Amino acid sequence: MDRTAALEKVKLPAIGLIAVGALGAAGALAGAVQGATNQQVDQLRQAFDRAGMDPETTETFVSLLAGGNLVMSLLALAVSGLILWSGLQMRQLKGRGLAIAGSILGMLPCFTGCCCVIGLPVGIWALVVLMNNEVKAAFEGQQG
Repeated sequence: MDRTAALEKVKLPAIGLIAVGALGAAGALAGAVQGATNQQVDQLRQAFDRAGMDPETTETFVSLLAGGNLVMSLLALAVSGLILWSGLQMRQLKGRGLAIAGSILGMLPCFTGCCCVIGLPVGIWALVVLMNNEVKAAFEGQQG
């Protein structure tokens, strides 16, 4: 398989990874913004108050949960960016290891949220293509 054929073979799964990364990043940003809104913090306070927690404990839990949400959103944003970058690199037959990592990360629902619905089949498809011997050779710069 020549380089042109390999580029054609990786094109669609790479675009799929790019889409999964972009959607995951958008979801992570939305989650970070939503987690920082006063409405969600007020809902947490009300739930803890209904549970009978004292105000000091409530504030501690609210702060921890809000901080944890922000950390998880930033982690999801970073992972989504890595998935997107791996798709861009795969599309140019660069960074096969990165493309494999991005394919696997795209299948994990803990980082891509609802995007795992498309991330799972796209990740599997990308891995199948990346394991093809001719595609491997094209990534390594070999012809044949």
